[in-house]
Amino acid sequence: SIRLNALNSFLHLLTIDTPQTPQQVNYSSDREILGVLRRCLAHPPYIRQRLYEGAVEVVLSKPHMTSTLLAMLHHQFLLYFTKAASPPIDIAKCVDMSTDGHVKEPIVHLVFAMQRCVILELSRQPPTEWGPQSAVALAQCDLNALVEQVQACALDAWG
Repeated sequence: SIRLNALNSFLHLLTIDTPQTPQQVNYSSDREILGVLRRCLAHPPYIRQRLYEGAVEVVLSKPHMTSTLLAMLHHQFLLYFTKAASPPIDIAKCVDMSTDGHVKEPIVHLVFAMQRCVILELSRQPPTEWGPQSAVALAQCDLNALVEQVQACALDAWG
């Protein structure tokens, strides 16, 4: 599809020509492309799935974008996750059960992308260097809560 090709092109732009020094980073063009990527969150699930996969590729090649991308992914995750709920993921928002189980949100890909971004950031700097309100710290906290809640959740709670 045209949308998928456009998304792939923008992701490619973010992953090529990785600068060697911080002075060579072109933050303004990165921010412009991130704005386009944010708009992809309103597109069909297959586009969002590719966005989530591509976010990890970008973080691998441009570490300075980790916080911004992770904040974007985390914001999307919070649309489906509730800390005090059982189950913690609103399955009805992710899968259309009235039809053939059509995926409305590729939540598995979103969680995996967030987890990979957090792990990559952990390998770059210790958590003691993150502020308590940093995108990485907030995402890690909610991912940990998700794991704890899924472990404590009864199978029949998932519907």
